[in-house]
Formats: sequence, C-alpha cells, structure tokens
Amino acid sequence: MSNLIASTPAQRQVAQSRLEQYIAQGQARAVGLQERILREIPTDAVAKSEVLQFRALEPGFSASSPAGITVALGNQGGENRYAIHRHALGHLAEQAKMPMAYADHLLTQGQWGADLLARNLNDGVRLGQPKSRYLVRRVGTEVRAVLSSKFRRIDARPILDTLIGEAQRAGAIVVDGRGSDIRVEMKFIVPKIFEPAPGEFMVFGFAWSNSDFGAGANNLRAFANRLACWNGMTMEQALRQVHLGRQLTDDVEWSQQTLELDTRTAVSAARDTARALLSEVKIAETAEKITRAAEEGIDPKAKLESLKKRVSKTDAKEIADAFNSPDVVNLPAGNTMWRFSNAISLVARDAENVDRKLELERLAGDVLKAA
Repeated sequence: MSNLIASTPAQRQVAQSRLEQYIAQGQARAVGLQERILREIPTDAVAKSEVLQFRALEPGFSASSPAGITVALGNQGGENRYAIHRHALGHLAEQAKMPMAYADHLLTQGQWGADLLARNLNDGVRLGQPKSRYLVRRVGTEVRAVLSSKFRRIDARPILDTLIGEAQRAGAIVVDGRGSDIRVEMKFIVPKIFEPAPGEFMVFGFAWSNSDFGAGANNLRAFANRLACWNGMTMEQALRQVHLGRQLTDDVEWSQQTLELDTRTAVSAARDTARALLSEVKIAETAEKITRAAEEGIDPKAKLESLKKRVSKTDAKEIADAFNSPDVVNLPAGNTMWRFSNAISLVARDAENVDRKLELERLAGDVLKAA
C-alpha cells in the first residue's frame, strides 16, 4: 500500500476536493440525525397480552399510522390509544402466528380488511399468547416496537456523546448520519487520504449503528469510503451488543437503574472500540484488505449467486448490472473483488430507503472479508 495521498499534485488536489465535498454534504445529515436522536426518546410500558386492545385506525385519529391499526394499553380508552408503526405490526403478526404478507394484504382491502386484521390480532395476541408480557416502545403517539420484556434498553445519547469525544481525541470527525424510524447509523472518519491501490483514494474510520426498536444491535464497524464516487462500506464488526437482558418488571420506572447500568456498560465498550478502530494499526489493516481485494480476480457469476440469500432479486440485478457495466468512474476497473464490493456499495449509495442502504453497505464490507 502506498502510505498517504496520491502520487501527483493534480491527483492530490482532486482527491482533497472530493474529501471536502463529502464532509460538507454529510455533516448536515449527521447534525440532523443527532437532533433526531435527542428528540425521539422512546417511552416505555410493560404490558400483558390480555390488556392489548387492537382496532382499525379511525377517521380523525391524531396520529398517522403506516399500519392502519391502533392499540390501547389497558382500559383507559381513546386517550391511551396509539397508532402502530409497520415495524411493530411485524412483531405483533409474529406473535399472532400470522404471515406478514397476509397482514399486508388485509391492509389493502379497505375498512373491512383493517377491521379483520384488528380482530385477528386481538385473537392471536390476547387469546393466543395468554400471560405473555411485552415491552411496548413508542415515540409520541406511535408504537414503533412490541418487544420481549427481556429487551435490553440502552440509551443511545450518552453513547453518541462518547463516540464524538473519542473521535475528537483522535482527530476524526463526523461525516454522515442516516436514520429511519427504527434504526440509526453515524459515520466518523480520520480526514486523511490513503491510496491502498493505484488510483484508489480512500478515507477510513468507523460506523456506529443502533436500533431502539429491535431492528439491530448496538454496533461498531470499521468504515471505508472511496472518494472518487463516495461509495461507502462498513466492514467487519468490532463491537456487537445485542438488546437482550434481564426481565423487566411491570414498573418500568423502577427499572431505570437497569437502564443506566446497561448504558454505562455499553458506553465503556463503545469508547474502547472506537479508540481501536481509529488507531493507525486498524486503519492500516483495513487498507490492506482493500489492497488484496483490488488484486484478487473473481468469478462474477459465482459471487452473485452467493448473494441470493442476502439480497432481493431486484438488488441482485442492480448489483450485476453495475458490475458488468463499462463504468470505471463510480467503480474501480478490473474483474476483481474490489469492483464487486463497490458494485454493491454503488447500489447502496443510490438507494432511497435508509434501512436498505445500511444493509447493502454492510454487505459491501462483508464481501471483503475473504480477500
């Protein structure tokens, strides 16, 4: 690997300009995500299955519900009724032993379909899962998750504060932030340009992701970005803390001590992992993987076949089309593992759905493991 920067002043100037653009565009998203994390703090309740009361979304209901269903916790009536997010509907459908495809079908059938779905949930959850206890997590008037009462809650705010502090200590900066209703990811880089393969100008750092709603672990991964086209990829996991802990009591407020203890543990682990990921040793290791990937020839058909279990047919076609295209600007040249990884991250870059984007960026990093 050539140590730093490009071999000519002109190449260096172009790479530096691309880095400055990347930082300028991404930091605005990162600030927006920080504000969202601070604003959208989950409100929790532990509810027994028999007190959950489902109903089709009624005209004039104050919240917009992608799932078209509302739930009441107990017998307090309308003032305690909340809209159900589609992600939470998936949790409930699983508990009711109902295929999500069937729930989606009912929601396309108008009022009678929503009424039937609500009735099925009442029967399947309240009667089919007697004496079960759930952690119901909502933001405002929308329930975003109905989880096991053993879901380990971790407060994302002090973790984020710690990661920003570690980044500043290492001379790194926040460069991007993406979030959906159920998951967030933020990226940090050391603003120093590397060239792990001829003409491949890169920056390195780490990506932090978390879901307060059961859509992923509290995660730290190495991160790399190709400055020529801003294709990003998140590499192997360095920290993965699953949200599984001790049984919550019915009094969630009493469990505040557990939340604070679990958060302190998560903060300590995140601090140590971020420090390691920003070290010169780790950055050199990540760059070396790219060097090997840029030299490794592959069988594209075999590689695409290996993705079938992790991507949709649409994604597989887009990845194949990108790899087989004549594009050598958005993708590195050559029939290599490095081009294959970038074909995935190029599809991720252009994806509008945030959750799909993050999954594809992880996949792009995962395929480099074997290099």
